[in-house]
This record gives sequence, structure tokens and C-alpha cells, in this order.
Amino acid sequence: MGAFPSSSYIPVLQTGYFLEGLFSNEKYMQLEASGVIDRNTLSEVASKGDSIHIPKLAQAAPFVRCDITDTAAATGTRISSNAGKLPVLRDVSINTLTTHDALRTGENFDPMLATSAGNQMAKRIIKQVDGALKGSLGALATHTKALGSNALTVQGVRQAKAKLGDQGQNLHTMLVHSKVWYDLVYDLIQNYKYMGITSGKIIEEGKLDTIMGIRNIVISDDLVPDAGATSSAGDDIYHTYLLGSASIYESFQRIIGVEEFNDVRVPSTMRFVKFSMDYVAGPRGLAFTGSDNPIDADFANSSNWASRTEDHRNILVAQVTSLGGVNA
Repeated sequence: MGAFPSSSYIPVLQTGYFLEGLFSNEKYMQLEASGVIDRNTLSEVASKGDSIHIPKLAQAAPFVRCDITDTAAATGTRISSNAGKLPVLRDVSINTLTTHDALRTGENFDPMLATSAGNQMAKRIIKQVDGALKGSLGALATHTKALGSNALTVQGVRQAKAKLGDQGQNLHTMLVHSKVWYDLVYDLIQNYKYMGITSGKIIEEGKLDTIMGIRNIVISDDLVPDAGATSSAGDDIYHTYLLGSASIYESFQRIIGVEEFNDVRVPSTMRFVKFSMDYVAGPRGLAFTGSDNPIDADFANSSNWASRTEDHRNILVAQVTSLGGVNA
């Protein structure tokens, strides 16, 4: 930045304001309230490039009928622990401000800045979950319903849930881009306006009830579509996720990293504030097998993911891919 900064590390002072901003983000809190996020506290020793393992006990051997007159010894089945693996990430935001501008506001600027940074971090986590789901579901193709060059419909939601067989009923939350959501609303209005309770009762007196058992709708434009050949023509592909309870593992450090830098040439004028947070976010039941220090594109690469469960239906995530804004 063309400066020779002096720095002071203040890890605790702004943490409360940062977390306030994080947990006041509407979309992030909707995911929290829906129960799809399973969170633990990340140890302070974690740093970028480290990975954490999420142990999951392998299923016990199934019971089979045996002949009670048979004297042959039974053959045992080894029980092992298959660990999911997710990398620890560090995201950083550096803000530049001038002292006289901060003073002119007449406000306590530091808490405002920390709260705003926390809100931005919530948006970043949603984008991280989006990338991780794209890649992992690419490796788990049986959980995807591709609608091609069509808009999302109720039938598309049904077909995606059916990918999980009898576990499809446990998908209760939808994470969807606004362009796709309004296409789905169009389908609801056009085709399901007069459905009664015996048919599922999707809309009653203009109020949305549920869509194929989906009770929670989180609409976020932080979901990034895959660019089509001619994005301006509306051929981008959007990913809509159907999620079950505790399907997303998340963990972040207890104390947020906050560093303050002053330009030693003009110490009373120019100030830099750096926020950093180590965290983990990704789907349960899958392991990230790529290299340390991954970039965003690494998460969206399906070759970097592998299943860590005996039955794919234990992974309570499905997706529908479609166009967006078709019926805008």
C-alpha cells in the first residue's frame, strides 16, 4: 500500500462487535435457525493450510438369517472410522480510513467497522458453502437433478428429493438464488394455486405453506451461478440446494484476528484495520481431498471431493440445476 506500517494486535477488543455483525446477517441466521448448520468451536492453534477430521463411525454389519444347526464359525465385519476432512481457511479484510473522516462522523467508528466486517464475513461463509456444495455434489452426481435449459419447478424439487430415496423426506431447507426463486413462485402460481390439503396444500389464500416438505426458504444472491456461453442471454446455470438437519459442518475460531496499522509517515491521519477469521465450512459425509491452502475454484472442482459414508442417502444434501430469471 506504499506505506511502512507500525502495527498493534488487538484480538479481543473488536471480537464482540464482529460476531454481532456475523450473527445479524439475515441470510446467515436463516440457515442457523433452520438447523442445517452443525457448529463446533475451532481451536486457536488452527491456521491456514491445516485440516480437521470429522470422525464418523462406519455402519455396523447388517443382520442376516443364519442356520441354527450350522456349526461353522461366524465371520466378523471390521468396524472402522471413516473421517471426513475439511481444510481450515483464513479470510481477510483490510480496511483503510483517515482519522479526520472518522472523527467527522461523530460516531464510535471502530464498533461500526467491526460489525460491518462481521456482516461481510457471513456473506463470505455463504459463498464458501456454495462452492463446497457445487464441488461435492459434482462428485456425488446421484444427488443432482439437472433441468438443463429450463426454469426451476415444483416437479424439479420433487425429483431432487427423490434422489435420496426414503431420506428425501428429511430435506427441509432450500438455499436458492432470487432469480430461481421467482421462477419457482411463477410455477406455484400458474399450476398449484388451487391445490387443497389432500394434494399437499402449497398455497392457501396467497400464503406459502410448504413445497414438497421444504419448510425453510433462504433466498441469497451470494450464490454464484456457473457462467453460460452467453451470460447476457440468460444461459447461466444456477444451483439450488435442498438441505437436511446438521448437513453442513461449520467451525470458526473463538477470537477474531484484528490488527491495526498506522502509516508511520502520517500516523495521525492514515489507519488500516485488518480483520481475519479461521474457519471451516462444508458438507457432512464428504471429504475434501485437494491440496492445502485451497482457493475458491478448488472447492468447486468435483475431483477434490470423495464420499465418506457407506450409504449416499446419509448425506442429506441434494441440488437442482436450472436457468434463472426465465419467468421474470
